[in-house]
Amino acid sequence: MLWCSHCQCSAADSALTCPQCGGPLEPMPRAKWNFSLKDRPGHRMPQDPVHLTNLPDYALAGMLAELLEDNGIPSFLQESGTLGQASSTYLGTSLLGYDLYVERSQLQEATEWMNAFLNAPGDNVEAEDSEFAVD
Repeated sequence: MLWCSHCQCSAADSALTCPQCGGPLEPMPRAKWNFSLKDRPGHRMPQDPVHLTNLPDYALAGMLAELLEDNGIPSFLQESGTLGQASSTYLGTSLLGYDLYVERSQLQEATEWMNAFLNAPGDNVEAEDSEFAVD
């Protein structure tokens, strides 16, 4: 797929010029959703990254990445595969989810944090002995 940077329209790969304005075409840019907290003070990118998990939701993946960062584990997110990148461009979300990478030397610690995060009890559970419990 090609696109025109002048009028922002897309065109077929076989097109020689933009069908709307006649301008030059270039390859469609890929959306990059590499989530990292690199703008935060003290952030480090993993030097020896290893795949930790794939999460279906960008918000969930971002929260886990931030939790890991807050606990000293460098991490970054990337859309899964070419189809995931293409679906983000057209649909606004990745059909294949988001891959989370961490430092290889901290994989075990990251796995423990991930399990605690993903298996945390829900907010909708009320204590039976609570004074606010409904009978």
